[in-house]
Formats: sequence, structure tokens, C-alpha cells
Amino acid sequence: MEPSGGASPGLAGIARRMIRHMRITGQNRLELFSVEIEEGRDEVVYLIGLWVGLMGLALLAMMALSASLIIALWPLGPVLILAVLGLLYACLAVLTGVVLRTRWRAWKLFEGSLEQLRRDHAAISGSAV
Repeated sequence: MEPSGGASPGLAGIARRMIRHMRITGQNRLELFSVEIEEGRDEVVYLIGLWVGLMGLALLAMMALSASLIIALWPLGPVLILAVLGLLYACLAVLTGVVLRTRWRAWKLFEGSLEQLRRDHAAISGSAV
């Protein structure tokens, strides 16, 4: 009886290459994932900083403009002026909320990683058939 040692190293070599390829592919995907997490974190921190600055400056500007309008138009009636300003600020708040919601829904986190995983899946599915 001849040992089937000739076929075994070939299968073992193929298995080793497949495992090494899978390990390298997995490592690449994890590196891509970590880079995207880092970029996402940096973007969020930057956007929060801008948002806080914008809100502070907008609040100061609205307070100054409101006070000057109320003082300038006091003879017309302070209640009417305050009602108009309140309505204007409410409309601006709704508009800002709509823009914020639209931007939030359009933001795609990990899009590069997910696309690469889809391509990997398609390549594996195509070669397995």
C-alpha cells in the first residue's frame, strides 16, 4: 500500500494559503474599519465644536437684535414685537431642525468598509460557485 502522502501536502499547502489569505484580508478590513472609525470620530468632534460655537454666537446675535428691535419699535407695542420675534425664531428653529435631520440621515458611517465587504462577498460567492 502506497501512503497517500503526495496528496496530503498539496491539500495542506492549499489550506495554509487559504488561511493566510483570509487572515490578510481580515486584517486589511479591520485596518480600514479602524481608519474609518478614527475619521468619523474626528469629524464628529469637529462638527460638535463648530455647532457649539455657532449656537453661542447665534444666541448673542439674536439677543442683541431682539433687544434693539424691541427698543426701536416700542411705540408700536411690545407684545406685538415679541410675538413676531417669537414666531420668526420658531420658524428658524424648525428650518434648522429639518436641515439637521436631513444631514444626519444622509451621513453614511463605515460606507467604505461595507462596500469592501460587499465586494469580498461577491468575489467569494462567485468563486465558490
